[in-house]
Amino acid sequence: MRSRYAADVVGNLDHLERTAMPEALQAFNRLDAERVVHETIWLGLEVRRVVGGTVEDQTGQVECLMRLGRIQMGAIALTRLGSILPAA
Repeated sequence: MRSRYAADVVGNLDHLERTAMPEALQAFNRLDAERVVHETIWLGLEVRRVVGGTVEDQTGQVECLMRLGRIQMGAIALTRLGSILPAA
C-alpha cells in the first residue's frame, strides 16, 4: 500500500498498473492517469488502522486517509480521501 502511495506521488504509473487489484485494473485508463498525475499535488498519507498484512500474513487491509490537491484552472482544490486498501 505504501509503495502504491509513493508511486502516486512520483507518477510511477507502471507500478500502479502492475500492482492494481483486478477490478481496479479493468477501470484503469492510462491516458487519464497520465493527465491526472500532472494535476495532482500529494500532501500526505495517514495510516489509521491495519488488519493483517504482516510478514506472517498472506493478506491484509489498511485504512488510510490521503490528502491531495488538484490543480484546476490555476487554483488548487484540496481533497481528503479515505480508503480501505489491501496491505500487500
